[in-house]
Amino acid sequence: MKLFGIAIICTVIISLSFFMQSCNKNSGTTAVAATATATDTWTIIQEKIFTPSCATSGCHASSGDATFSQHNLILSSAVAYDNLVNMVSKNTAANTTGLLRVKPSDYVNSLLYQKTDCQAGQNAAKYGATMPLGGPNLTLGQI
Repeated sequence: MKLFGIAIICTVIISLSFFMQSCNKNSGTTAVAATATATDTWTIIQEKIFTPSCATSGCHASSGDATFSQHNLILSSAVAYDNLVNMVSKNTAANTTGLLRVKPSDYVNSLLYQKTDCQAGQNAAKYGATMPLGGPNLTLGQI
């Protein structure tokens, strides 16, 4: 009987050691999941929308762009967030109605939304041309 008890204890210890090994960060598929990095939403927006569609030469790439004096808005990756979120724009109509460039948690009352959503209709027209100017409109998914 004593030998049977020792066998059970040994079996439990061996089983636990395999279980603990499978929970280790460096084992099998768990290691892959632990080392995978998620891309934050802002980085996706910058890389997929602002950089290719907005932060281009002649538009919102630098203070040297021909239209910079009209908008004072640079959307390069180093400054886009700071230039958009909770910022007042140079757009007189937007300022009159109280729109910030990007109002967190209230995209409909953000100038960026009004300027990029060609479906916004009459509201967009009073804030100037739909963006990106001269380029293809953003898809609803991008907006």
